[in-house]
Amino acid sequence: MSPTNAAGPGPWDVPDSISEPAGRLLRTADVDQAVAAITENYQPGRLEIADARRPLDMVMWTNTLPNLRLNYLSYGTDVIVTAPPMERYVLCFPVTGRLRIGSARTQIEASANLLGTAISAGIPMFFEKWSDDCRVLTVRFAPVQLEELLTTMLDRPLTGPIRFDLRMDLADRAVQPLLRTLTLVRTELDRPGGIVSDPAMGAGLTRLVMTGLLLAQPHNYSALLRQPAKPAAPGQIRDAIEFMESHPTEIAGVADLARAARLSVRALEAGFRKHIGMPPMTYLRKIRMAGARSDLERADAAAATAASIARRWGFHHYGRFATAYRERYDEAPSDTLRK
Repeated sequence: MSPTNAAGPGPWDVPDSISEPAGRLLRTADVDQAVAAITENYQPGRLEIADARRPLDMVMWTNTLPNLRLNYLSYGTDVIVTAPPMERYVLCFPVTGRLRIGSARTQIEASANLLGTAISAGIPMFFEKWSDDCRVLTVRFAPVQLEELLTTMLDRPLTGPIRFDLRMDLADRAVQPLLRTLTLVRTELDRPGGIVSDPAMGAGLTRLVMTGLLLAQPHNYSALLRQPAKPAAPGQIRDAIEFMESHPTEIAGVADLARAARLSVRALEAGFRKHIGMPPMTYLRKIRMAGARSDLERADAAAATAASIARRWGFHHYGRFATAYRERYDEAPSDTLRK
């Protein structure tokens, strides 16, 4: 069920209830326990109840992927949270309700389905004016990994930390791919044997979220990212393809391939568009699909399943794999296995 308000359906789907989610769930009415939870899951900070007549009812759900932590958080009352300079880059989206988020320079009235925030590392922040029904989704990134990814995308060192615009318009078309990726992450966390249960796939999802953030939200390096990239030369593309063919299941994202090919992400993608006619990850999926078909043709149906072979080749969502397989080979993976 999607949260709604006057602006209509939300930009991504989340459950109304988080009573039994994957990960860790904490519920407390004790201020000291709440402060301890904030310290453990975010960083040391200060928590004040705005109105002592309205008791605290804190609910915090936490789940961790490589270099990314995803939280749902609500207090059930208006609180004032002040934090020293942030240690991580943080996205904050109200799923229901509203709150005020700001720093000494600017502040945003964040509200469900309308406005979220992108908080830069190294800046003191405050969070206040929480509506009683306010529940926020927060996504935190380790600075080193996010900055290394941006360095790879730019193919040049950064001259300083990333400074995001605080205001994030959730209706912006550029933001929609990021929100869809977060929907996928949240859904897979609750799915037994989901993508995030595999460390390599979980790391790939983290990189996908980080890439979406760097492309969607304006920051001090956005202009450099928009500059046209010089396509990689044909020889460099051949080298990248050779790496794909020899390590097809070890590549979690385009940044991995760019790093192995010693190219920037933009140069690699521009080179594939120019010389191959498709994005590099699309080409990689073709290699993996062909490998999965070869294994299905040779496997013993009594000792293997189509799903296990799909997972071996990096296809962790069997339904999507089966659909793509049928479109390409005009038969189901299980039919190939039985033959």
